Amino acid sequence: MADGDGGLELSDLPNDILAYILDQLKDTRAAARTSVLSRRWRNLWARIPRLFFRNHQPHDSSHVSDALAAHAAHAVSAITQLTVMSLYSATPDATASWLCVAAPLISGELRFRNRSMVTISTLIQELGEEVVEERGVFELPCFPKATVIRLSLGFLGLSLPPSGVFSAQPALRKLHLEYVQFHGECTLDDGMMPFLKELVIFRVRGLANLTVKLKSLIQMFLWEILDLVRLNAVVPGLKNLCVSLSLRRWNLPSVRIVAEEVEDFSWGTWYDPGFVEFSEMPYLRMVTPPYVFPYGEHKVELNQNCQRFLRHFSRIHSLMLLVKFTPGLGDVWPLMEGITRLPDITILYLHLVARRHAYGASVLHILAMCTGISKLILQIQADFEGGIPCSLNCICHQPPSQGAQNVVLMCLEEVEIKNFNGKKHELDFVKVLFKAAPELRRMRFSTNLVDVEKISSLPESFDDSVEREFSDCDLSDTESKMEGITSLPNIEILSLVLFSHGHVIGASVLYLLRMCTGIRELSLKLPENSEVLNTCPLNCICDQKPNWRDEHILMKFLREAEILNFRGKGHEVDLVKLLLRAAPGLRRLRITCHRYFAAWERLSEYLQRLAGHHSKLRSVEVSQVMTPLQP
Repeated sequence: MADGDGGLELSDLPNDILAYILDQLKDTRAAARTSVLSRRWRNLWARIPRLFFRNHQPHDSSHVSDALAAHAAHAVSAITQLTVMSLYSATPDATASWLCVAAPLISGELRFRNRSMVTISTLIQELGEEVVEERGVFELPCFPKATVIRLSLGFLGLSLPPSGVFSAQPALRKLHLEYVQFHGECTLDDGMMPFLKELVIFRVRGLANLTVKLKSLIQMFLWEILDLVRLNAVVPGLKNLCVSLSLRRWNLPSVRIVAEEVEDFSWGTWYDPGFVEFSEMPYLRMVTPPYVFPYGEHKVELNQNCQRFLRHFSRIHSLMLLVKFTPGLGDVWPLMEGITRLPDITILYLHLVARRHAYGASVLHILAMCTGISKLILQIQADFEGGIPCSLNCICHQPPSQGAQNVVLMCLEEVEIKNFNGKKHELDFVKVLFKAAPELRRMRFSTNLVDVEKISSLPESFDDSVEREFSDCDLSDTESKMEGITSLPNIEILSLVLFSHGHVIGASVLYLLRMCTGIRELSLKLPENSEVLNTCPLNCICDQKPNWRDEHILMKFLREAEILNFRGKGHEVDLVKLLLRAAPGLRRLRITCHRYFAAWERLSEYLQRLAGHHSKLRSVEVSQVMTPLQP
């Protein structure tokens, strides 16, 4: 039936379109309430394949169980995703009751987050507390058709069934366990999960003995398992391995890892060959050792730990060094004491947690130990807080050793610097690097702040022999954005999937938001695969209006905002600030950071402080995608 303007009314749409609209609400209780509209709407919500519940009652989850049962009675398809968020600390009985109902119904992904109102910083603090609040234990039932299970339990106790019970669960491919309270031992083997491909155990307590014997496992990530005493992993098909337990020497676990097929290996914990045993890894291509410290009180001890680990590898294709700058008063040379040699490598990745310190001397010191590299990638961690640079007499301004100053990189052909800010010490470093690499063919700078005039101060030969790619954008191009898009429908939820290819997104997003200021929910999804994205070239149009960061827009109905694959770039942080200013009624901000964005915890702290000045914002959630990209 047409309305007065000749358009279609909502009820004239096909059922599958209406079900899709209800699905976008991401609130199953609200979708179910549409049943009162008419007979046609009565069971329409049961067509939704993705269910979302928020539970406000710690002791009662009956509305979740009842809704699941009602959905099963009228559903035309299985549940492909079930998301349950308990705002407060759910009891074991309340949790187990809805899980038992859900277990046979899910044919896709289960997500459960307990204590979702608690900030990440609070959970991190609880992780290290000696006195543990006992929240009880529930047993995870068998999900015979689920492919992915993600549990973030807020330190609610979890018990897995004995080996063999999950053998009827061939569909399970991914298991993520976060903020879980274990009670001693955990064994995951082929008898329990014979087809598991990905295992993530992140920030858990009480797990003293972990045994993993899974032939099908491809990716395994063990982060901050502080109480671990013994790790025994036999994973013959594993490709990606990340172990980051603790740097506490007085709590050394016994580790045995058999993984002959590993290609990417990250070790972020203490290494002692008397306690740690690795199998041969003949296919290894990428290694990330523990943090390296150029300065600081404990640099020698920590650097020697890194060096002991690196002695395992004489020749690898790629090495990623995480370099953390912690200079203090009275700091003395030598620079980076404890690091004496690096493996023979082709590609060097340096992730610099510089904290506004000069990094040139440290990078040159490292380069002097790997003069045969063909490619260098520097990732300077974004500094969200600005602040005052280090003092002029800081040790970071001291020149490197004579050998490092005169380093020659005959094989270096390509250099990429991410988050380049064009500061004097950075420009000086680029000049030295250019002179040190006579075969250099390409330099790429990723930045939003660099002044092009500063780049012009580089040597004349730079322009002739090296291709430059900058992500700063010239303001001369006045071509209209999204010409032809002049209005959007009256909507409540806006989801933007942005194929940005490294470009600045703020001006374009703002252009669209001005056409739908009445939305209640906003979702921005950025590209996942950052390695294949090019930075935008000089004179790019994407940031032709740099003042978008200061423009005023009022979105008084916006209650929830979500950003996926956030990388912490300056223009992305600026967009978040704009949203906080524009939405005085915002209740919840959720940011999922890209898996290669190492500073996500600092971003969380920064946004928590910003939220303190926002009168309505109740929840700021910052997390990180855990698993690496597939090759």
